[in-house]
Amino acid sequence: DVMSRTVNIYSRSPYAILGDAGGAIALEMVESDQDAFLGPQGFLSGLDGSLAELIITQYGGTKHPIEKSTVIVDPFHQGHRMLMIGPEVKKRAERLLCGFLGQPGIIRQALVRAGTPLSTVTLLALHQANARINDPVVKKLTEREEDPFKGTAYSNIERYGNTTSASIPLVLFDAWQAGVLTSGDLVFQLVFGGSE
Repeated sequence: DVMSRTVNIYSRSPYAILGDAGGAIALEMVESDQDAFLGPQGFLSGLDGSLAELIITQYGGTKHPIEKSTVIVDPFHQGHRMLMIGPEVKKRAERLLCGFLGQPGIIRQALVRAGTPLSTVTLLALHQANARINDPVVKKLTEREEDPFKGTAYSNIERYGNTTSASIPLVLFDAWQAGVLTSGDLVFQLVFGGSE
């Protein structure tokens, strides 16, 4: 992902935090019954279209194409760049991940679906969107009275920024290089964000 091409350089949010990167994860076949594999039952996906206005690009695409006759001359008018309402994105992300008003968050839902307690997860690999989102989420998970997180929540956003879809492969690679992730560990991977 080359996010530097999509952001408004005159805006603190999200220009200051997005980074360019690429990554991939290779999967291999389970070799024995001893290998932990949660398969599709451990996968959960969700979408809430009511939040679409929180991360947008006003111009471009098929709805408002950028043509030669509509070139944006004013450098401060960056409607063809990504805009984000950061504080609201943070609030909604925390609610989505940890739950709100008695409703379980996506983390709890995925673990229940996989039949796996959070306390058995060795490494929590969160999408590296923003430390202001991830740190409170990890704190809530470790302070839970029932089934607290006891593993490591690895972060590298301070080195690379939010590298969007490359953040999980980068986190896993860095955790492996640092010796935090080892063979046989149970890893919980969590991604979230917006798309157009």
